[in-house]
Amino acid sequence: MKKSFTLVECILVLVIVIIIMAAFMPVFSKAKERNLDREASVYLKMLQQAEKTRKLESGTYYGDQSDTATINSNLRIMLPTIASNWNYTVKSTGCVQAVRNGGDARSWNLIITNNAAPASGLCP
Repeated sequence: MKKSFTLVECILVLVIVIIIMAAFMPVFSKAKERNLDREASVYLKMLQQAEKTRKLESGTYYGDQSDTATINSNLRIMLPTIASNWNYTVKSTGCVQAVRNGGDARSWNLIITNNAAPASGLCP
C-alpha cells in the first residue's frame, strides 16, 4: 500500500512555513535598511574624499550638482547610477548629501570641516 501525504497535512505544513516567514520578515527588513545606511555612509565618505582632493588640486570645492553621472565624471569616482538606492548631491560648501530613493526618504549629510573628522548635520 502506497503512503502519501493528505491534503490537511500539506496545508498544515504550508501554514507553519508562512508563520515562520512572517515572524522573520521584520528582522530581514531591518537588516536590509541597515545595509542601505552603510552603503550611503561609504559613498558619502568617498564623495567627501573626492571633494577634498578637488579642493587641493583646484583650490575650490566642486559646485552644486545632483546628477550622479556628472559627479562621477568630474570628481573621477564611481557612484552607482543604475537602480541606485540613494540620490547623491555635492554642494559647493563642501557638503555631500544622500537622500533615500523610495522608502522613508531618509537623508544623510557629511560636511567637510577643517578638523580631521567629518561633521554630520544639515548642509549649509
